Amino acid sequence: MSFTENDMKRQMVLLQEIESQSDRGTAIVGAAWVEEELKAALKANLLDDEVVYKRLFQNGRLSDFSSCIDLSYMLKLVDKSQYQDLEKIRRIRNEFAHKLTDKNLEELSFNNASISDRCMQLSCIQNEKITDPRHAFCRACAILYSEFYFLTIVPKIRYQP
Repeated sequence: MSFTENDMKRQMVLLQEIESQSDRGTAIVGAAWVEEELKAALKANLLDDEVVYKRLFQNGRLSDFSSCIDLSYMLKLVDKSQYQDLEKIRRIRNEFAHKLTDKNLEELSFNNASISDRCMQLSCIQNEKITDPRHAFCRACAILYSEFYFLTIVPKIRYQP
C-alpha cells in the first residue's frame, strides 16, 4: 500500500487550512493534525481491541498528546529526534492555547523568541533552507504527519494473537 492521490489531496487541504490560520490557529490546528495521525499510528501498531483502545485513548490515560508522545517513543514507533520534535510542537501548541501574551505582554506569534527558537530547532526540517519559524512549524507538522501516516499502512509492531 502507498500514498494515494486522495491521501495527497487530504494532506494538501490540511496544510492549506493550517497556513490560512492566525499564528494561534496554526499552532493549535497543526499540532492537532499531528496528534490525530500519531494516535492513528499507535492504533495501527497495537493489538486490535476496540473496547480497550477506546478506554485508553478516548477519555483514559492516553487521551492527551503528551501521553501518546511518550507511548510512541517507548514502543519505538518514533526515534529520539522525532520524540523531541513532538515535544516541541506540543509545547508550542500549549503556549498558544493557554497564553494570550508573552512575558513582555506582546501578542504571541511565531516571531516571539522562545517560539521562534523552538520552531527553528525542529530536527525534521534541519536539512531544508527554512528561515521563517511559522513555515518551519507547518513543514514539521506535514513531515511528521506523513511519517505517522505510513506507520498506519505498514505497522512496525506485529502482534500475533
